[in-house]
Amino acid sequence: MPRGVVLWFDAVSGEGRIRRDGREYPVAARDIEPAARLPRARVHFDIRREDGVKRAVSVTLRRGARVSPRQHRFGDLAGAHHPDEKGHHPLSDNHPGLDPSYEGHPVDLIREWVRLANIGELSTLALLYAPEARLQVGSERVMGRSDVVERLSRLFAGDHPQANSIHEHDGVIEVELGLGDRILQARFAVAHGHVVEQWVTTVRRRPSVRS
Repeated sequence: MPRGVVLWFDAVSGEGRIRRDGREYPVAARDIEPAARLPRARVHFDIRREDGVKRAVSVTLRRGARVSPRQHRFGDLAGAHHPDEKGHHPLSDNHPGLDPSYEGHPVDLIREWVRLANIGELSTLALLYAPEARLQVGSERVMGRSDVVERLSRLFAGDHPQANSIHEHDGVIEVELGLGDRILQARFAVAHGHVVEQWVTTVRRRPSVRS
């Protein structure tokens, strides 16, 4: 059974996120025991694919793990594979679950999205999306970080979008993008420092330049 660390859990939405070896897995309240629903909790869990997204299920607090807002260090001996094993557990560090992302700064996150899209860094762009992110392009809808980025690569088709404006309205960030002969509107919903949903529509065509 894999081991990981709870990044966050939102009691209102009943959703959270667990990290293991640099990968993140969404988790629902029904799949995580109450004792483990705190940031930095060290847990055991299973992985199950649902609608193309790998999710954490059967999440339980690891035996011997303490969970407290005042606890700053995990894993020296409590997380050891054997009772006589010493030293730092490879899955733990001084601040597990602290994500140096864009938590609380959604507009900065989208500015970074624009920068990476402009230079065609799609592999890095993928890191800005939640694992269960959704994308809608016109009437087409895709789900899951890898499928979202693959669809964006087809949308860009060798062109690099150029942002004309960025603004936030009612929690949704809107970006106007120039892409080839089209003007696109990209709207983003951001939660916990990642893009969770995105909508792309063609607003208009650029007028052709006659010589």
